[in-house]
Amino acid sequence: MGRLILLSAGSNSRGQLAQGSLEDSYSFRPCAFSDSDSDVGDGSKVLSIAAGANHTLALIRPAAGRAQLWGCGDGCRGQLGGAYLRDFGTSSVFRRIQIHLDSDCSGLSQAYADCDISCAAASLGIGDILLSVGSDDFGDLGIGGLQRGKKETAAWQLVSFAHLLPESVSKIRIEDLKAGPHDVIVKLRYTLGVDTQCKAELIAGWGAARHGQLGHLPGSSKEARSLSIVSSPLKLDFPFDLCGIAVGNQHTVFLTSEGSITGLGSNRKNQICGIGAAKNVFALGATWNGTYLLQTKESYGEKWMMASTGSNSHGQLARSTETSEAQLDKIKFPAAAGTRWGSNRGTVGLGMERARNLGLGHTNDVYTPTLIWPRVDVLHVEGRIAGAWAGCATSWLAVEVD
Repeated sequence: MGRLILLSAGSNSRGQLAQGSLEDSYSFRPCAFSDSDSDVGDGSKVLSIAAGANHTLALIRPAAGRAQLWGCGDGCRGQLGGAYLRDFGTSSVFRRIQIHLDSDCSGLSQAYADCDISCAAASLGIGDILLSVGSDDFGDLGIGGLQRGKKETAAWQLVSFAHLLPESVSKIRIEDLKAGPHDVIVKLRYTLGVDTQCKAELIAGWGAARHGQLGHLPGSSKEARSLSIVSSPLKLDFPFDLCGIAVGNQHTVFLTSEGSITGLGSNRKNQICGIGAAKNVFALGATWNGTYLLQTKESYGEKWMMASTGSNSHGQLARSTETSEAQLDKIKFPAAAGTRWGSNRGTVGLGMERARNLGLGHTNDVYTPTLIWPRVDVLHVEGRIAGAWAGCATSWLAVEVD
């Protein structure tokens, strides 16, 4: 296995790109870590990158040992924990985020961020737990509110699901965790009693709910309309098994085990328009006002196909016009992109480039899928893509270099 480096591009006013400065980055550049140079480490794996408004989390598994959580950018609302707030406040390099857990903890398994919070899932001997930290402006922490009217905390808080689960639950596993600007959706699988074969699942969410992105709220219609914030986990009922979740600004979308899609929340930007008719879907994603689906060849007579719907104001849907489209439609990739996609050797991007977040060296919006890696002309580095992530006006690439 080769050397792994992490690259970033985009908005950087609070150091959220971890490039050692506060300057926006037109092109992909190596990230810096507090105890090393730009290398993640030989044999390491970047499990995920999660970006908030001005902070970033990196969950990295070293060659030996447990997964580690790293953070950079703005921590002034406590979103990167108390030690980070005390020692740095803001940092333009990745720094280790320490979460003190029980001795039987086998490590962190997932990490996500919304605007000003961070979430981390940890595996204990008794099952998984979910922790959150940072701002609670929209009930983002999922803990039922902070004491004395506080709106933020730098102490990691335990998110409880006990009020949604049977008393006989013996173990919980967090199978999926997704966060939008002010919403968090979690998929749990739990075991009942001592029978390890008796399992069930639960979908729960919390945060901003004004646009219906958390489904039907309890109470009368009038009460539900007035309840724009859900501060504790709320059960979301579905008559089918779910295997995928994506969260936008005012909408959420869910992938069923049968390959169909269902959506909740606002459709003002056409972000969930037509998705109910999609078939043979095997992956999905969401941006602020958009939804993206990957479908198998049975859908359009091709090996794979990506479709999009929602806002296209900056080319996010890969359409030639700047206005939103009223229906789900296919994204047309260049022929070379399809080959690279299948071999996991290239990455394409599209959409808003005014914040330099595509790393193409300019600030023009991009309305067609454009190759953003490999870019030997920019970094003079060749390597295999090991991961790619999009944040809030930021983009990230993990590259394995020989």
